[in-house]
Parts: sequence; structure tokens; C-alpha cells
Amino acid sequence: MAISKEASTPLVVVVGITGKQGGSVVQALKASDQEYRICGLTRNVTKPMVNISLTADNEEGAHGAFQGADIIFVSYIKHELSEGKMLVDAAKFVGVKLFIWSGLESFKEFSDGRYPGVTFFESKAAVSAYARRVGIPLAVVVAGFYMPNIFDRLEFGLKRGPDEVYSFSLPAAQGTLVPFIDVEADYGRYGLALGAYVRTGRSISFEDIISQAAEVTGKKIVYNQINREAYIEPAANKEIGNLLTNMFEAFEHVGCYGTEKQTSEDILDRALKSWVAFLKENPPKFPA
Repeated sequence: MAISKEASTPLVVVVGITGKQGGSVVQALKASDQEYRICGLTRNVTKPMVNISLTADNEEGAHGAFQGADIIFVSYIKHELSEGKMLVDAAKFVGVKLFIWSGLESFKEFSDGRYPGVTFFESKAAVSAYARRVGIPLAVVVAGFYMPNIFDRLEFGLKRGPDEVYSFSLPAAQGTLVPFIDVEADYGRYGLALGAYVRTGRSISFEDIISQAAEVTGKKIVYNQINREAYIEPAANKEIGNLLTNMFEAFEHVGCYGTEKQTSEDILDRALKSWVAFLKENPPKFPA
């Protein structure tokens, strides 16, 4: 269904429209049977979208950006907690009918305090809790583990060894399960499913992720579990390396969604894209 310009159709404001999640939401809206109007917000002044400061001290600007919105979707923001709360307050002020927040789980809560160090998860979880306390109409859509990150963002986990054998090393056991998702293809469809709390992705182990990648690419890849120090040391940004290590350890010992299961794919209009299908469509680059 084409995006509408008719004032009678619901207006969807997408904060972070140039990102993977925001872009996926727009594609899902375009493919929907219902017509929508879309207003995209971004900080990137080179993009042909509405550019606005969404810092915590600019709630008045957010009021103007959200005015008339029926649905507001928010994904990435620079300072998750302060700006997230401000956007929740702005959404309540304009009387939005639905606020869709790209949330994450609290490992600290799931583990009774044993894994408090995944700060970006904790901040997103805190905004979810704040939105519930404020009382706005809320849907939380938790993103699973991004398929592209295996080769695009975790490059220091993949190394070439002798005899054309590659090793993929993470600080988690090979049997650790993660909810895998092609975020650009599938995240937005979860958002349109309008569940109150949606946990996205399809469960798969790191062992199967690597074995399937080896089968599709024809490369020899082995999975290695390594300790914290070995994973953090090659990272250009040690702070990010430490955060990722905390995350992988929590994945192993607590689970990405704790004791909760990911939301059934039955709520979607079609099945999720598989890892094998993703690899065939997006051949990965291997280090020389």
C-alpha cells in the first residue's frame, strides 16, 4: 500500500528513520494493507528528513515534532535514559495513541544483580519501565541479535589462521543461544504486529551460526570460547570491548531474554528470514 498524504490517515513519526530499525519500520508500513503518513526524524543533516535536536533539554522541540502523531516509534537515541524519558514525556503531552519503543532486557534484573554491566541494555529497560509508570499507550519491541553483526561488527572475533582455517572467538560457550534476526527485513514487521511486549528473533546457538556460515561460504571456520581479556585486547575501543564481553557472558549465563521465550512468529505475516538465506543474499567478507 502506498504511503498516503491524506490527513485522515494515521500519522507515524519514526525517530531514527535512517537507522536499521527505523528503516525496517518504514518498509513494513509501506508493505501494510493500511495506509499511513510518515514523518521521519534524524540527527543527520545530510539526510532528506526532518532534522531536530532530541536532547534531553529540548522537550519543547519534541512536542512540535510529535504534534498530531497517532503512532511514535523510537529506536536509537544518543543518551538512552535521559532522552528516552524526555521523548516519553513528549509523547504523553501530545496524546499519542501508541508509543513503540525499541527496548532491551535488564540483565541486572534477570540475574539478581550478577550481570549489571551491560549498560545500554539497562538504559533501554529503564525507559520501558518509565513509560509504563507514565501510563502512555505502549508497545515494547525488543531487537534480537543482529545477523549482520557477526561479520560486520564483530570483526575482531573472526581471524584467519594457517591453511585457510578461520577461527571465530567469543567469550561465551558455543552452545549459547541468541534470538537471531535480519533486522532490516524483519524487525519492522514485529512493530506492526502491535504486541504489548514483543521479543524478536529465532533462537540459534553460536555453534550453529558458525557451522551454517561455513557450509554456505565454503570456508573452514571453527568456534572458540575465549576469556574476557582475550576478547577485549584486540578491540580498538576497550570500553566497547568490555561492554560486549559483559553482554556475551550474560547471554550464556542468563539468556538474552532471561527465562522468557521470544515471541511466536505466528504474529507475523510471513516467517522470519533464516541465517542461511541471509548469508546467501549477503556474502560475508573474510579477513585476509
